[in-house]
Amino acid sequence: MAFSDISTRSHQILNLPGTTNATVCASRLSQLEVETAALIFILLLGLKWFYVSNQLWDSDEPQHLHVVWAWSNGLLPYRDVFDNHTPLFQAMSAPIFALLGERADIVMCMRWTMFPIHVLILVLLYRLGTQLFSPRIGL
Repeated sequence: MAFSDISTRSHQILNLPGTTNATVCASRLSQLEVETAALIFILLLGLKWFYVSNQLWDSDEPQHLHVVWAWSNGLLPYRDVFDNHTPLFQAMSAPIFALLGERADIVMCMRWTMFPIHVLILVLLYRLGTQLFSPRIGL
C-alpha cells in the first residue's frame, strides 16, 4: 500500500457529519490560517530560543549528558553505566558530544544542537498531517 493510498483511505475512513469526502480532500487554507500558523511557528521558535538561552538546567540534562559522555568514552549502557531512560536519545547525541568535546558549557551547546531537531519535528508534523488528512489538519 503506497503512502498516497493511505491518504486517500484516511479521507474515506474519516466520515465527519455534515462533510463529504470531497469537502475534506478539497479543503483550502485561507490567508488568515496561513498567517496565523506562520505566527505560531515563529512564536514557538522564539520560545525555544528563549528556553535555550535563559532557562536554568533541568536535572535530566546532566543525567542524559552523563550517559552520552559514557558512550563517547567507550562505555556501554546498562553494563558500565545505568540510566532509567531508553538509549535512543543518548545514541543520537553521542557523536555530537564527541565532536564538541568535554567542556564546561556542554549543556548549553547540546541544547543548541536540539534546536534544529525541534524545527524538523514541527515541519514533519505539518507534512504528516497534510499527507494523511488535509492542509488544515496539518496546520
